[in-house]
Amino acid sequence: MAKKKKEKETKKERKKEKKEKKVETKKTSDKVYKRIEVDFWRTSAHMSELGLHKSIKYSAKSRYFTKRFEIEGDITIDGDTDKRQVIAYNEKSWKEKNLADRDLKIRTFTPIKDDKGGNFTGGIEISTTESLIQSYHIKGDPGVILIVNLPQNKNLYRIIRSRRLKGWKFAFPLLPEKDNESLRVFEIKGKVGLGLDFEVTEKERKIADIDGKKLNLGGKWEIEILDEELSKNKTFTKILTLFACACKFLEVAEKTVKELFKKFDDPKSDYKFSPDKEELDLFKNPRRLKA
Repeated sequence: MAKKKKEKETKKERKKEKKEKKVETKKTSDKVYKRIEVDFWRTSAHMSELGLHKSIKYSAKSRYFTKRFEIEGDITIDGDTDKRQVIAYNEKSWKEKNLADRDLKIRTFTPIKDDKGGNFTGGIEISTTESLIQSYHIKGDPGVILIVNLPQNKNLYRIIRSRRLKGWKFAFPLLPEKDNESLRVFEIKGKVGLGLDFEVTEKERKIADIDGKKLNLGGKWEIEILDEELSKNKTFTKILTLFACACKFLEVAEKTVKELFKKFDDPKSDYKFSPDKEELDLFKNPRRLKA
Protein backbone atom coordinates (compact mmCIF):
# COMPACT_ATOMS: atom_id res chain seq x y z
CA MET A 1 0.00 0.00 0.00
CA ALA A 2 2.80 2.36 0.96
CA LYS A 3 4.54 1.58 -2.34
CA LYS A 4 1.38 2.36 -4.40
CA LYS A 5 0.82 5.55 -2.43
CA LYS A 6 4.38 6.63 -3.15
CA GLU A 7 3.95 5.88 -6.89
CA LYS A 8 0.76 7.99 -7.01
CA GLU A 9 2.53 10.87 -5.28
CA THR A 10 5.42 10.58 -7.77
CA LYS A 11 2.98 10.64 -10.74
CA LYS A 12 1.24 13.69 -9.28
CA GLU A 13 4.57 15.46 -8.88
CA ARG A 14 5.54 14.64 -12.49
CA LYS A 15 2.20 15.96 -13.78
CA LYS A 16 2.68 19.09 -11.72
CA GLU A 17 6.18 19.56 -13.16
CA LYS A 18 4.86 19.11 -16.72
CA LYS A 19 2.13 21.69 -16.12
CA GLU A 20 4.65 24.15 -14.72
CA LYS A 21 6.93 23.60 -17.72
CA LYS A 22 4.01 24.24 -20.09
CA VAL A 23 3.17 27.46 -18.28
CA GLU A 24 6.82 28.55 -18.40
CA THR A 25 7.01 27.80 -22.13
CA LYS A 26 3.84 29.76 -22.78
CA LYS A 27 5.13 32.72 -20.80
CA THR A 28 8.44 32.65 -22.66
CA SER A 29 6.72 32.52 -26.08
CA ASP A 30 4.40 35.36 -25.06
CA LYS A 31 7.25 37.69 -24.16
CA VAL A 32 6.73 41.09 -25.78
CA TYR A 33 9.85 42.31 -27.59
CA LYS A 34 8.29 45.47 -29.01
CA ARG A 35 5.12 47.38 -28.21
CA ILE A 36 3.71 49.94 -30.66
CA GLU A 37 0.69 52.17 -30.06
CA VAL A 38 -1.34 53.70 -32.88
CA ASP A 39 -3.62 56.41 -31.51
CA PHE A 40 -6.12 58.46 -33.53
CA TRP A 41 -7.22 61.54 -31.64
CA ARG A 42 -10.83 62.12 -30.69
CA THR A 43 -10.86 65.37 -32.71
CA SER A 44 -8.58 66.64 -35.46
CA ALA A 45 -7.99 69.86 -33.48
CA HIS A 46 -5.36 68.22 -31.29
CA MET A 47 -3.39 70.72 -29.26
CA SER A 48 0.08 69.50 -30.25
CA GLU A 49 -0.62 69.73 -34.01
CA LEU A 50 -3.15 72.60 -34.13
CA GLY A 51 -3.29 75.08 -36.96
CA LEU A 52 -2.75 75.64 -40.65
CA HIS A 53 0.79 76.88 -40.00
CA LYS A 54 1.80 73.40 -38.82
CA SER A 55 0.42 71.77 -42.00
CA ILE A 56 2.33 74.24 -44.16
CA LYS A 57 5.52 73.27 -42.32
CA TYR A 58 4.96 69.57 -43.06
CA SER A 59 4.21 70.38 -46.72
CA ALA A 60 7.49 72.26 -46.97
CA LYS A 61 9.41 69.32 -45.50
CA SER A 62 7.98 66.49 -47.61
CA ARG A 63 6.24 66.17 -50.98
CA TYR A 64 4.20 63.33 -49.43
CA PHE A 65 2.35 65.82 -47.24
CA THR A 66 -0.02 67.67 -49.58
CA LYS A 67 -2.90 70.04 -48.86
CA ARG A 68 -5.26 67.02 -48.95
CA PHE A 69 -3.74 65.66 -45.73
CA GLU A 70 -4.59 66.41 -42.12
CA ILE A 71 -2.72 65.21 -39.04
CA GLU A 72 -5.09 62.99 -37.08
CA GLY A 73 -3.05 60.86 -34.67
CA ASP A 74 0.31 59.59 -33.52
CA ILE A 75 2.44 56.48 -33.06
CA THR A 76 4.67 55.64 -30.09
CA ILE A 77 7.15 52.76 -29.86
CA ASP A 78 7.85 51.20 -26.47
CA GLY A 79 6.53 54.38 -24.85
CA ASP A 80 9.52 56.37 -26.13
CA THR A 81 8.39 59.88 -27.09
CA ASP A 82 11.65 60.40 -29.02
CA LYS A 83 10.45 57.71 -31.46
CA ARG A 84 7.01 59.28 -31.87
CA GLN A 85 5.53 59.71 -35.35
CA VAL A 86 2.40 61.51 -36.53
CA ILE A 87 -0.38 60.04 -38.69
CA ALA A 88 -1.98 62.02 -41.52
CA TYR A 89 -4.63 61.00 -44.04
CA ASN A 90 -6.83 62.48 -46.78
CA GLU A 91 -9.97 62.84 -44.66
CA LYS A 92 -12.12 64.77 -47.17
CA SER A 93 -11.44 62.31 -50.02
CA TRP A 94 -12.30 59.39 -47.75
CA LYS A 95 -15.68 60.92 -46.93
CA GLU A 96 -16.71 61.42 -50.58
CA LYS A 97 -20.35 60.39 -51.14
CA ASN A 98 -19.61 59.06 -54.61
CA LEU A 99 -18.01 55.67 -53.87
CA ALA A 100 -15.89 55.68 -57.03
CA ASP A 101 -14.29 58.97 -55.93
CA ARG A 102 -13.58 57.74 -52.40
CA ASP A 103 -9.96 56.93 -51.70
CA LEU A 104 -7.85 56.43 -48.59
CA LYS A 105 -4.19 57.33 -48.24
CA ILE A 106 -2.54 57.23 -44.80
CA ARG A 107 0.99 58.56 -44.32
CA THR A 108 3.28 58.82 -41.31
CA PHE A 109 5.93 61.44 -40.59
CA THR A 110 8.47 62.31 -37.95
CA PRO A 111 7.10 65.22 -35.85
CA ILE A 112 8.39 68.71 -36.48
CA LYS A 113 10.24 70.16 -33.52
CA ASP A 114 12.53 73.19 -33.59
CA ASP A 115 12.14 73.21 -37.39
CA LYS A 116 13.51 69.64 -37.63
CA GLY A 117 11.60 66.52 -38.65
CA GLY A 118 8.61 66.24 -40.96
CA ASN A 119 10.19 63.32 -42.83
CA PHE A 120 7.98 60.76 -44.57
CA THR A 121 8.32 57.36 -42.83
CA GLY A 122 5.73 55.25 -44.68
CA GLY A 123 2.31 55.10 -46.27
CA ILE A 124 -0.60 52.71 -46.75
CA GLU A 125 -3.51 53.10 -49.16
CA ILE A 126 -6.48 51.19 -50.49
CA SER A 127 -6.25 50.24 -54.15
CA THR A 128 -9.88 50.25 -55.29
CA THR A 129 -8.89 48.81 -58.68
CA GLU A 130 -6.98 45.87 -57.21
CA SER A 131 -9.70 45.37 -54.59
CA LEU A 132 -12.32 44.97 -57.33
CA ILE A 133 -10.11 42.44 -59.14
CA GLN A 134 -9.47 40.52 -55.90
CA SER A 135 -13.23 40.45 -55.24
CA TYR A 136 -13.55 38.17 -58.29
CA HIS A 137 -11.08 35.73 -56.74
CA ILE A 138 -12.90 35.53 -53.41
CA LYS A 139 -16.50 36.03 -54.54
CA GLY A 140 -18.75 36.56 -51.58
CA ASP A 141 -16.22 38.74 -49.76
CA PRO A 142 -14.96 42.24 -50.61
CA GLY A 143 -11.33 41.73 -51.64
CA VAL A 144 -9.82 44.75 -49.90
CA ILE A 145 -6.16 45.26 -50.88
CA LEU A 146 -3.87 47.66 -49.03
CA ILE A 147 -0.60 48.81 -50.55
CA VAL A 148 2.34 49.78 -48.36
CA ASN A 149 5.04 52.19 -49.49
CA LEU A 150 8.19 52.43 -47.36
CA PRO A 151 10.76 55.08 -48.32
CA GLN A 152 13.82 52.91 -47.67
CA ASN A 153 12.50 49.82 -49.51
CA LYS A 154 12.71 49.03 -53.21
CA ASN A 155 9.50 46.92 -53.12
CA LEU A 156 5.86 47.86 -52.62
CA TYR A 157 4.09 45.56 -50.17
CA ARG A 158 0.51 44.37 -50.63
CA ILE A 159 -1.68 43.31 -47.71
CA ILE A 160 -4.28 41.16 -49.44
CA ARG A 161 -7.59 40.01 -48.05
CA SER A 162 -8.22 36.31 -48.55
CA ARG A 163 -11.43 34.34 -48.13
CA ARG A 164 -12.56 33.24 -44.69
CA LEU A 165 -15.91 31.80 -43.60
CA LYS A 166 -16.14 34.31 -40.75
CA GLY A 167 -14.19 37.43 -39.94
CA TRP A 168 -11.15 39.08 -41.47
CA LYS A 169 -8.10 37.39 -42.94
CA PHE A 170 -5.19 39.06 -44.74
CA ALA A 171 -1.78 37.94 -45.96
CA PHE A 172 1.36 39.90 -46.69
CA PRO A 173 4.95 39.02 -47.61
CA LEU A 174 8.41 40.06 -46.57
CA LEU A 175 10.08 40.31 -49.96
CA PRO A 176 13.85 39.95 -50.39
CA GLU A 177 15.41 43.40 -50.20
CA LYS A 178 18.98 41.99 -50.28
CA ASP A 179 20.56 39.14 -52.26
CA ASN A 180 20.84 36.78 -49.27
CA GLU A 181 17.20 37.12 -48.18
CA SER A 182 14.31 34.74 -48.94
CA LEU A 183 10.54 35.16 -49.16
CA ARG A 184 8.43 34.99 -45.99
CA VAL A 185 4.63 35.18 -45.81
CA PHE A 186 2.49 36.17 -42.82
CA GLU A 187 -1.23 35.96 -42.10
CA ILE A 188 -3.29 38.51 -40.18
CA LYS A 189 -6.35 36.75 -38.76
CA GLY A 190 -9.25 38.48 -37.04
CA LYS A 191 -9.93 37.25 -33.52
CA VAL A 192 -13.35 35.99 -32.48
CA GLY A 193 -15.47 38.63 -30.73
CA LEU A 194 -16.30 42.29 -30.97
CA GLY A 195 -13.90 44.87 -32.37
CA LEU A 196 -11.03 44.72 -34.82
CA ASP A 197 -8.48 42.55 -33.04
CA PHE A 198 -5.97 40.40 -34.92
CA GLU A 199 -3.20 37.90 -34.46
CA VAL A 200 -0.27 37.64 -36.85
CA THR A 201 1.10 34.19 -37.68
CA GLU A 202 3.81 32.60 -39.80
CA LYS A 203 3.20 28.92 -40.57
CA GLU A 204 0.70 28.83 -37.67
CA ARG A 205 3.30 30.23 -35.26
CA LYS A 206 2.00 33.30 -33.48
CA ILE A 207 4.22 36.33 -34.14
CA ALA A 208 2.21 39.31 -32.93
CA ASP A 209 -1.07 40.63 -31.54
CA ILE A 210 -2.93 43.71 -32.79
CA ASP A 211 -5.60 44.74 -30.30
CA GLY A 212 -8.10 47.57 -30.61
CA LYS A 213 -8.98 49.60 -27.54
CA LYS A 214 -12.78 49.66 -27.71
CA LEU A 215 -13.32 52.53 -25.28
CA ASN A 216 -11.05 54.92 -27.18
CA LEU A 217 -13.31 57.25 -29.19
CA GLY A 218 -10.74 58.30 -31.79
CA GLY A 219 -9.50 54.77 -32.41
CA LYS A 220 -6.48 53.13 -30.78
CA TRP A 221 -4.60 49.92 -31.58
CA GLU A 222 -1.75 48.32 -29.67
CA ILE A 223 0.73 46.00 -31.38
CA GLU A 224 2.76 43.48 -29.39
CA ILE A 225 5.52 41.69 -31.30
CA LEU A 226 6.39 38.33 -29.74
CA ASP A 227 9.33 37.36 -31.96
CA GLU A 228 12.71 38.87 -31.08
CA GLU A 229 14.17 38.72 -34.59
CA LEU A 230 11.11 40.28 -36.26
CA SER A 231 10.85 42.96 -33.57
CA LYS A 232 14.15 44.28 -34.97
CA ASN A 233 13.04 44.03 -38.60
CA LYS A 234 12.13 47.56 -39.68
CA THR A 235 10.09 46.46 -42.70
CA PHE A 236 7.98 43.99 -40.70
CA THR A 237 7.32 46.39 -37.81
CA LYS A 238 6.42 49.24 -40.18
CA ILE A 239 4.01 47.09 -42.22
CA LEU A 240 2.22 46.05 -39.02
CA THR A 241 2.15 49.66 -37.79
CA LEU A 242 0.62 50.91 -41.03
CA PHE A 243 -1.92 48.06 -41.03
CA ALA A 244 -2.93 49.14 -37.52
CA CYS A 245 -3.34 52.69 -38.87
CA ALA A 246 -5.72 51.30 -41.53
CA CYS A 247 -7.81 49.33 -39.00
CA LYS A 248 -9.88 52.43 -38.21
CA PHE A 249 -11.12 52.45 -41.82
CA LEU A 250 -11.48 48.72 -42.64
CA GLU A 251 -15.22 48.39 -42.04
CA VAL A 252 -16.05 51.37 -44.28
CA ALA A 253 -13.53 50.10 -46.86
CA GLU A 254 -15.28 46.73 -46.88
CA LYS A 255 -18.69 48.34 -47.50
CA THR A 256 -17.26 50.61 -50.20
CA VAL A 257 -15.63 47.75 -52.15
CA LYS A 258 -18.69 45.54 -51.68
CA GLU A 259 -21.06 48.15 -53.13
CA LEU A 260 -18.74 49.00 -56.04
CA PHE A 261 -18.22 45.33 -56.88
CA LYS A 262 -21.96 44.69 -56.76
CA LYS A 263 -22.54 47.35 -59.43
CA PHE A 264 -19.43 46.41 -61.42
CA ASP A 265 -20.31 42.68 -61.51
CA ASP A 266 -24.01 43.09 -62.24
CA PRO A 267 -24.68 41.85 -65.84
CA LYS A 268 -27.73 44.12 -66.05
CA SER A 269 -25.82 47.22 -65.03
CA ASP A 270 -24.11 49.61 -67.43
CA TYR A 271 -21.83 50.84 -64.61
CA LYS A 272 -18.25 51.52 -65.68
CA PHE A 273 -15.33 52.01 -63.31
CA SER A 274 -12.36 54.14 -64.41
CA PRO A 275 -9.21 53.85 -62.26
CA ASP A 276 -7.49 57.13 -61.48
CA LYS A 277 -3.95 57.83 -62.70
CA GLU A 278 -2.29 57.27 -59.31
CA GLU A 279 -3.75 53.77 -59.06
CA LEU A 280 -2.80 52.92 -62.63
CA ASP A 281 0.80 53.87 -61.81
CA LEU A 282 0.86 50.89 -59.41
CA PHE A 283 0.31 48.56 -62.41
CA LYS A 284 3.14 49.95 -64.54
CA ASN A 285 5.51 47.44 -66.08
CA PRO A 286 9.04 48.00 -64.68
CA ARG A 287 10.54 45.95 -67.55
CA ARG A 288 8.92 48.01 -70.28
CA LEU A 289 11.50 49.40 -72.66
CA LYS A 290 11.21 53.12 -73.15
CA ALA A 291 11.58 54.37 -76.71
